[in-house]
Amino acid sequence: MSATKGWRCRIVVQGSPEDEEMIGSPASEGQTVFYTRNFPIVDALGNVTDSEEEVVVKKNGVALATTDYTLEGAVGRITLASPASEGDVLTCSYSYRHTLAYGRSGEVTLEGGLEPLHVLDQRTPKEILEGAVVIRGTLERYFVSRDFIGKLGSLKDEQADFFIYLYPQGEEPGKPYFRVSGVKFSAHSLSIPDPDEVVTEKLEWMGTSIEPGVVS
Repeated sequence: MSATKGWRCRIVVQGSPEDEEMIGSPASEGQTVFYTRNFPIVDALGNVTDSEEEVVVKKNGVALATTDYTLEGAVGRITLASPASEGDVLTCSYSYRHTLAYGRSGEVTLEGGLEPLHVLDQRTPKEILEGAVVIRGTLERYFVSRDFIGKLGSLKDEQADFFIYLYPQGEEPGKPYFRVSGVKFSAHSLSIPDPDEVVTEKLEWMGTSIEPGVVS
């Protein structure tokens, strides 16, 4: 066995938001361009796609035909064939997968919530009781695009669930990984430094479970 150096580590975030209100919605009169809050958009195999068949776009709750818009999956851009009207609400259902670009660090914390039970005349615990489990962490990177803040959604409705995959030794077959499920993002911060330093941003998240695995 040997120690692991961080440069091999990969962090992958993926999810499938449903009926998520897009950036640019509600629309202005004549508006045609809207953006998903996360990108790139991927197909069932995890490949970046421009196929309109891979997304469902709705206007005021009614699904549009795939001929009514075009998709640029790499940046999550939806362009309507016919302009929207003032106040139209545009939503999109899609799948997203992103290997963290320019990542600086990531942290996963698992708190078991154990509580020691003490009795009189005994210094050591009589029993250790299980409490509430908390799974949380942070992701930090150099700022490169708007998709980090998009993880918080529109802050109007229930947030979408994501998965975080951590590959401490890279993604080669036989290497270990961890999958955090039910992830929702609770906070985003953008650090504006002195001119000689690099702009960074950080996400805080919570999850419902964590499981180890081996890359096949």
